[in-house]
Amino acid sequence: ETVNRLGGDYSDCSEDGRDINVKDLFNSDYTQQVCVRSCFQAIMVERCGCAYAFYPLPSGAEFCDYKKYKSWGHCYYKLDKEFTSDELGCFTKCRKPCQ
Repeated sequence: ETVNRLGGDYSDCSEDGRDINVKDLFNSDYTQQVCVRSCFQAIMVERCGCAYAFYPLPSGAEFCDYKKYKSWGHCYYKLDKEFTSDELGCFTKCRKPCQ
């Protein structure tokens, strides 16, 4: 079953994600999950200096490994805690799709 959100004055949704300031790393149709995971990965690269291996690799970044990024695990868990409580703002930025 498809849900159609009205948007505009009725709800805060996104038609196709182009109006959201988060680069889609998955190269797929817009979903809130794709957006929040792309948002997390961008912040992970910015703060930890490397990318989480289970999400797509942003251009110019490299995946984390303990040989080169010794403290990436600590950085990841700290970031994950902030992500879960929406301190990173990913859930606020990534609105639900209108369809």
